[in-house]
Amino acid sequence: VHGYREYGELYENVLQPFQKAGFQVILPTFRGHGRSDGERGYVASFEDYTRDLSLFLETVFAKLDEKQKICILAHS
Repeated sequence: VHGYREYGELYENVLQPFQKAGFQVILPTFRGHGRSDGERGYVASFEDYTRDLSLFLETVFAKLDEKQKICILAHS
């Protein structure tokens, strides 16, 4: 996942090797970053990020085939 003042689309340039290896790659963007809703660069609590990530992952996992390979790219 991205760091402060970053957003998922910044990492599109590193996706190709993962996609070639058969991974489904999804780039989340946290509230207040990129084109997401919320005040730019503001979050009331770090727990907001962890809740957002948990909700995002629940949504992604619910839509994936159980045999689909996934990769979570983390950088900050």
